[in-house]
Amino acid sequence: MEHHKKGFTLVELLVVIAIIGLLSTMLIITLQDSRAKARDARRRADISTLQTAMALYYHDNTNYPPSGCEESPPGSGRWTCNSMSAVQYWIPWLQEYITPPPRDPGSHANPNQNMYVYMTDATDQGGRTHSYALYFMLEKGPQENNCNIPPTSFIQGEPAVTWSTRCPD
Repeated sequence: MEHHKKGFTLVELLVVIAIIGLLSTMLIITLQDSRAKARDARRRADISTLQTAMALYYHDNTNYPPSGCEESPPGSGRWTCNSMSAVQYWIPWLQEYITPPPRDPGSHANPNQNMYVYMTDATDQGGRTHSYALYFMLEKGPQENNCNIPPTSFIQGEPAVTWSTRCPD
């Protein structure tokens, strides 16, 4: 009498399950990396949009809007922000130029890095600001520092870190 084998052995099933597990793990890792890159692309696009709004504001007002932040003491790398506009994400004076305000897509391990920060330089004798820096934190790859600004901290008690920056072209 012949017995025909029907079904799979336990070893065959375990091998297939292990292969499926390995492939799904690789897929999840790749997907998370892609999401982080997409959030970084969104950050770059938001900053570019803010730069355009800043240029329009400057064209209309011959200066950039105040930031509510100042370095105290000057050159120390310690910043005091008196305005929620700088700490959160929004520059109230740009409401006419950009709506809705861009927000960082979040997801940094340190929640204090889930923001865009705007700072201006010192004003001239007429009370006008002619330069600014926009700070943002990327998740993947090196930070992009086109302003040549040293590491800084926006939250009291936190170590200074290198943020990505954009300054006027």
